Amino acid sequence: MARFASALMLALLPLGLAAQAPPTAPMAKVAPQPANPYDALLTPYFAADQAGASVMVMKEGKILYAKGFGLASVELKVPNSPGLVYRIGSVTKQFTAAAVMTLVEDGKLVLDAPISRYLDSLPEAWRPVTVQQLLTHTSGIPSYTEGPEYRVHMREDLPGMKLLETLVTPKPMDFTPGTKWHYSNSGYHLLGLLVEKVSGKPYADYLQARFFGPLGMAHTRYGTETELIRGMASGYSEDSKPAPYLSMTQPYAAGSLVSTSEDLAHWTLALHAGKVVRPESLKLMTTPVKTSDGKEHPYGFGLMFRESQGHRLVGHGGGINGFVCHLEADPVAHTAVVVLCNTDEPKVGPEYLGRRLLALAAGTPIVEPAGVAVAREKLDRLAGSYQHEGFRRTIAFEQGRLTSQVGGDTAFELIPTSEFTFLLKGSDTMIRFEMAGDQILGVHRQVVGGPEEDLAKKVVSEPRTVAKVDPVSFDALAGTYQLAPGFELKFWREGGRFLTQASGQSPAEIFPESETRYFLKVVDATLDFMKGADGRAEQLTLTQGGRTMPAKRVK
Repeated sequence: MARFASALMLALLPLGLAAQAPPTAPMAKVAPQPANPYDALLTPYFAADQAGASVMVMKEGKILYAKGFGLASVELKVPNSPGLVYRIGSVTKQFTAAAVMTLVEDGKLVLDAPISRYLDSLPEAWRPVTVQQLLTHTSGIPSYTEGPEYRVHMREDLPGMKLLETLVTPKPMDFTPGTKWHYSNSGYHLLGLLVEKVSGKPYADYLQARFFGPLGMAHTRYGTETELIRGMASGYSEDSKPAPYLSMTQPYAAGSLVSTSEDLAHWTLALHAGKVVRPESLKLMTTPVKTSDGKEHPYGFGLMFRESQGHRLVGHGGGINGFVCHLEADPVAHTAVVVLCNTDEPKVGPEYLGRRLLALAAGTPIVEPAGVAVAREKLDRLAGSYQHEGFRRTIAFEQGRLTSQVGGDTAFELIPTSEFTFLLKGSDTMIRFEMAGDQILGVHRQVVGGPEEDLAKKVVSEPRTVAKVDPVSFDALAGTYQLAPGFELKFWREGGRFLTQASGQSPAEIFPESETRYFLKVVDATLDFMKGADGRAEQLTLTQGGRTMPAKRVK
């Protein structure tokens, strides 16, 4: 699964459970190799008294490096170790994709068949979507983790189609199937239902029988809150707080599995060795998808691709309440790396560490690019907002440096590699500013080793002026408005101040531009109220991040 901003403020990620006793199964024999380069890379990012990580590097089935960092249980001061179990979030997707391919091999599924051939009671717009479009995130079905209603419902048990009926089916398609690429957890949820329908077995049982058992993955399973999972690390969020609860009925085939670093390393090496699916199936899984506009996207079936030092790397990351992780392989070198974090706010992204760990295993350490000096006035002119498809990036210039922030996520320092190109510190993401003379047109984002994305245009907006309005006029707007099922915006007045509060979030002050238009300063958002014949507002429109969302008055 992935983290997304909510409609008004910041939505939280899904969480983890309390730690239990570590598994007793013996570790594989560790091949002798100096660990100093690995320690030197990893140690600065993990504090001994906070949630940390389990890290493993494996080559041809032999462990080159395995170590735990920080605490598996902050409350009990239990240290992390390589044998502990973690939630793996969207790394689950490659297991789901492999399960689909085994059913294709068995003649029970056809990749280019519409999913309506196998699943009943689908919205009409979903019926032509093919199995392959679900696998490649080109279906156009909105992701159930996007939007304000997700956080409101994430504690609820919503098995099967109930989840999609609650969070997705009322929404229009994002795009015509096959025309664009957009990451969708809904697609992989549907794939899980499809696996169950075609195989006749529960999703968890099918994976256990087809993969976990035969491959000896004794510590990999479907994560639940009602069964004992031995060796389970606790999950934490910002400031080492226990991660918020998530019903594990929701991540399902998009992000429900738990595993250990050793199990995952063995899994990915077995996958690329042809021990999981047939060679022709693996080729399909590891081929970048092309959309109807001819664009190629670095995603196959539950797997992502990037280049590093002349090597093609194949893997996937995962993020779920209290946990983030990364699993990646260099298939030609028969090497795999696993970084499992039991905090969803690590100091550095696991994917950043993964590429560097693979380089160390190959004996070719990555040399970090040195920043170059850029005049303050040239940096300052780059500050502003830039609209990507689906999200907005804010570039700020403070204390002589640039930072980049998406929504309410962590702000990364930008390290200049030239006057117009920057690397996000502690990240493998680069951005390049496109200019026309002295005018800034926008930015391009690029993950190191991947393709450069389309231009995100600079948002040109005039400074907003707070208008003088009679405070009493706001009383006609005050009330509660439903933005989505279970997600409401409440408005009220305290003297001459106007306030709003979204479900489950803190109050925020809003400021008038007119008697019916207000804006927020804590986020870039505008509220337009529409009055009825009696002079009272009947509905409003929230505009934020390039999206417009209507809300009807309910109180």
